[in-house]
Amino acid sequence: MKKSIVRDLAATILIFGHILAISLVFFVLHDYFSEASEKMEIALILAPLTGFFATAALKSIFNNQNGEYEKKTVSLTFSLVVIFIPLVFIAMIVACILLYPFQIASDPQSLKITISAIEVALGGLLGLISEELFEVPPRSEISG
Repeated sequence: MKKSIVRDLAATILIFGHILAISLVFFVLHDYFSEASEKMEIALILAPLTGFFATAALKSIFNNQNGEYEKKTVSLTFSLVVIFIPLVFIAMIVACILLYPFQIASDPQSLKITISAIEVALGGLLGLISEELFEVPPRSEISG
């Protein structure tokens, strides 16, 4: 599979998955969270990874304005891991939000903690993946 296709799929899953999750916070949890600040806190928990991948994806699009994508291919295993990990984590976040009315979390604070834990785990794994996908320079090149 072409690396550019894998990158675009992973970025699309992450960006639209987070946008879906943030939307669900305001529409599904509306009746369960009395204050807007509680919903905003959950949206802000989801925002950093959304912003990071939106920025990385836009940078990739701007760098390939002429439509000439790289021809590098990646293994099927790499492709599946890079696409499957974000998909599973996004599904976990969406499920937590959708199942909150069914007592998946005992209170708003426990929902925030659960979503935060999922986002931290996702962020850690994506830190490794993003270096390869979005061609993040090694730290030695950044600091040196």
